[in-house]
Amino acid sequence: MTGHVLSERWRETISKVRGHSARRALLAVALGMIGVISWLDWLSGPRREPADLYEIPILITAVTYGTPGVLLTATLCGVIYLAARWSQHVAYSYVDLTQVLLFYLLGLLAAQLVSEFLRSFEAQRELHALNAQLEQRIAEALAAERKAQQRLRDAQRLTMLGEAAAQIAHEIKTPLVSIGGFACRMQKQVDPEHPAQKGLHIIAQEVARLETMLRELLDFASPGFRESNTIEVSALVGDVLTLAQPPAQERGVQLVFVPPKRSLSVIGDGDQLKRALLNVVLNGVQAMPDGGNLTVTASPAFGEGVRTINITVRDTGSGIAPDNLKRVLEPFFTTKQDGTGLGLALAKKTAEAHGGVLQIESSLLSGTSVTLCLPAQAAHASDPA
Repeated sequence: MTGHVLSERWRETISKVRGHSARRALLAVALGMIGVISWLDWLSGPRREPADLYEIPILITAVTYGTPGVLLTATLCGVIYLAARWSQHVAYSYVDLTQVLLFYLLGLLAAQLVSEFLRSFEAQRELHALNAQLEQRIAEALAAERKAQQRLRDAQRLTMLGEAAAQIAHEIKTPLVSIGGFACRMQKQVDPEHPAQKGLHIIAQEVARLETMLRELLDFASPGFRESNTIEVSALVGDVLTLAQPPAQERGVQLVFVPPKRSLSVIGDGDQLKRALLNVVLNGVQAMPDGGNLTVTASPAFGEGVRTINITVRDTGSGIAPDNLKRVLEPFFTTKQDGTGLGLALAKKTAEAHGGVLQIESSLLSGTSVTLCLPAQAAHASDPA
C-alpha cells in the first residue's frame, strides 16, 4: 500500500473523528477517563502512578478539537492533578509543575502534528490536482501538435498534388481537348447509323469524364479562395439546384429548398462555394438511383462560442456504411465505378479554406446529411427568429 493511500486513510479517519457526533462521543470518553484517572490518583496516594494516564484524554482532545481542546483539557487535568496532591497533603515540587507543563507540551505538540498533517495532505491533494491539470494540458498540447503535424503533412501532400496536377494539366489538356473536339466533329460528319458512331460516342464521353476529373484535380490542388465577395446564401443554393436539376430529373429525385426566415450572407469565393455545394448536392442525387427527395436548408446557428451559417443537404438514399463514413472525406476514396473520389474532399477543402467545416451524418437505410458550416468571421447572419 502506497504512502498516498495511507495518508488518505489517516485523513479520512481524522475527518470522521472530527465529525460532530464523533467529537461529542470522544469528548464524553475523554471526560469519563479524566474522572476515572482522577479517582485512581486520589486512591493511589502520593506515589503519583496514574499521573501519566492524564495524557490519554489530552491526546484524544488534541485529535478531535485541536489546540483549544488541548488547552482546556490540559488545564482541567492539571488542576485535578494538583488538587489531588493538595488533598494528600503533599508539598508541591518541580516534578509536579513539570508534570503539568508536560500535559500542555504533549497536547500542543499532538495538536500541531495533526494540524500539519492535515495541511500537508491538503497541499498534496492540491498538488495532485495541479498535476492532473498539467497532464491534461500536456495531452491537449500533444493532441494539438499531432493535428498541426497532420495538417502540415496534408499541406505538403497537397503541394505535391498541386505540382503533379499542374504538370498533368500541361501535358494532357491540349491533346485531350483536341481528341474530344475531333470526336465531336466526326460524330456530326458520320451517318448516325454508321457502326463508328458508337465508338465516337464512347470517346466523347470518356474525354468529357477525363476533363471533369482533371478540373476537379486542379480545383482540389489549388490554394484557398482567391476572391472575397458577399454571397447571398439563398441565391447560392438556388443556382446550385438549377445546375443539379437535369441529373436529378433523370434519376427521379425531387429537389427541395427550405429558405431561411431572414436573409443570410457569407464572405468568400462564390465560384468555389458553388462548386463545393454542387458536389455535395450531386453526391446526394447519385446516392438515390431509384429516386427520392433531396432537401437543402440554410439557417444561422451558434455553437462552440462562434456564430455559424449552416447549409445542410439531406438525401433519402441508402446511407453510408460506418467503415466508409470514416474515409468518405479522404481524397480519391470512392465507392462509385465512375467516381473520382474528389467531390466531397473538394467540398471539405473549400469549407476549411473559408474558415468552416464540413460535417457528415449518415445511417444505413436512413439517408445522409451533409452540412457546410461557415463561422462568424466569415459569415454575417441576422438573428434567428
